[in-house]
Amino acid sequence: MNIKNKIALNLSLLFSLFLGFILIIIYLFFAKFRKDEFVAILKDRISTVANYFDEDEDRIKDFSKIYNTPTYSIQQEEILVFNENFDLVYSSIKDKTVDWDREDLVTMKKEHKVYHSEKNSEVYGEKIKNHYFLIESTDIMGKEKLSYLGTLVLVSFFVASALMWILSFSFAKKMMAPLDVFQQKITRISANNLTERLPETEKKDEINLLAKVFNTMLGRIDKSYSSQKEFTASASHEIKTPLTRIAFQLENLAKLKNQNPESENYIRGISGEVYHLSDTVNSLLLLSKLEEEHLKEDFSEVRLDEVIFDAFEKVKSNFSDFELNFNISEENESGNLTVKGIKPLLEIVFINLFKNACLYSTKPEVEVEIQENKTQLTAKVKSRGELISEADSERIFNAFKRGNNSQQKAGSGLGLRISRRILDFHDAAISYHQELPETNIFELNFPVK
Repeated sequence: MNIKNKIALNLSLLFSLFLGFILIIIYLFFAKFRKDEFVAILKDRISTVANYFDEDEDRIKDFSKIYNTPTYSIQQEEILVFNENFDLVYSSIKDKTVDWDREDLVTMKKEHKVYHSEKNSEVYGEKIKNHYFLIESTDIMGKEKLSYLGTLVLVSFFVASALMWILSFSFAKKMMAPLDVFQQKITRISANNLTERLPETEKKDEINLLAKVFNTMLGRIDKSYSSQKEFTASASHEIKTPLTRIAFQLENLAKLKNQNPESENYIRGISGEVYHLSDTVNSLLLLSKLEEEHLKEDFSEVRLDEVIFDAFEKVKSNFSDFELNFNISEENESGNLTVKGIKPLLEIVFINLFKNACLYSTKPEVEVEIQENKTQLTAKVKSRGELISEADSERIFNAFKRGNNSQQKAGSGLGLRISRRILDFHDAAISYHQELPETNIFELNFPVK
């Protein structure tokens, strides 16, 4: 979960908990208020009845006046009056068996009053002078109000929580929008595009400060990287010129007559080392050029099969016994075999792979299989020979890293590194795996656009 969703979620949860706590407190306070109000009404009703009760004689002075007295919200009331011996001397219940709890009378004798709630009614009792008065009734209006308040509280909680969740996520999304822009721009930043900068504003918040610090850091990296590329290109170019002269002079020496075989072998060895050094310098120059983003403007539609055959012809000119087996998978859906890129650079990828097959395989032969679907085009380059170890397979695409099976062969250790950089430049990928007993496979995956 990203930061903005965490902030919105935590804020919404805290609000919901706080709102729920407040609404519960309100509900409980109103419930207590309803109870206290109803008890006051019951107490007032008992006082009214007591005014019509004869203290000396256990009888009502004027029975009819009791029922003509306003009873507020009291409905279905039941009034019982007991003397000091707990004998029932008056009951408002007619034609019905009267039940009461003697414990209520005992409590009234000790504390002068009693209150408890039954299932659907409430009981209040009070001792007035020499008599004990019990009244049981239902607070219909009060409970209806409490029920209505409970419904209102629940609806308010869910509506307010829903609004808060929507607003908090919208607010978090709006506040964190600059970070989404940062993510998109940072994703586009690469060795080929160090000029990208994060947008800055006049605000003095942490996000803008982060953008300024990041842009400053990126500027330093760009400056350092540009200096490194400039040095590599300049040094390689300066070295290339004298190497070309040396190679030319060695060729002239080799053409001289009356040389003994030892001198010829010596010259041939020096010439081979010069060509090897020249190849390394050319590779370094190519790597420096691949860092130039404007080269992507030269992208065009390139048929991969033509790239493979052209690369094969160039390798075969140096390795006359080199052979190529080319196959197009039967599962191929379109047969277009076209990718976006620069053909000379893509040729270098296959030239490097074919040269490695010639140098390190048991037989100078490769098998290339192509398969294409709606999303990508895959080319597998297979050769037979000593398998690359698991440790070496993880580093063969690094600069100047070579496998154990190539230690006795001449090479710069830059071929696969250059191939990967070219493929990265084309938004493609290269990977290595093997099939027992002795098949090395390099798999190239190109996006179909």
